[in-house]
Amino acid sequence: MLPALYTLDQRGRPQRNPDYLESAQVVETEPKQVVLYKLNQQAVWSDGREIGAPDFVAQWRALSGRDTAYWTARNSGYERIEKIERGKNDLEVRVTFAKPYADWQSLFTPSTRSG
Repeated sequence: MLPALYTLDQRGRPQRNPDYLESAQVVETEPKQVVLYKLNQQAVWSDGREIGAPDFVAQWRALSGRDTAYWTARNSGYERIEKIERGKNDLEVRVTFAKPYADWQSLFTPSTRSG
C-alpha cells in the first residue's frame, strides 16, 4: 500500500528495498547534491501504474511545508529539495537538493525514523 524504498535493518541502518528500488546514489555533489533513483520495473501501484517521478514530486510537494493545503509534522529534508525530474527514462528519478542532505535515504519512504 505504501511503497518503502528503504527499510531499516536491526541496527536502524537504511537498506535498499529491491522490490521498489534497483539503486540510488549521490551522482553529483557540486554545484548541487543530486541523487539518482533507479526504480524496479516491477514496482507498480495497485492499479498497475508504474511508480515514477510524478509520485516523487507529489510527495515532495505534500511534505515540503511550502503548500498550505498539506500539513506535515516533519519536513526534514524535503524543504531542501530544489527540483525533481525524470531521468533518462521513466524508471529514473533525479532529485536535486538546494542544500546537501546527508540523510537523503530517509526520504520518499514511509518511516518512523526521526531526524
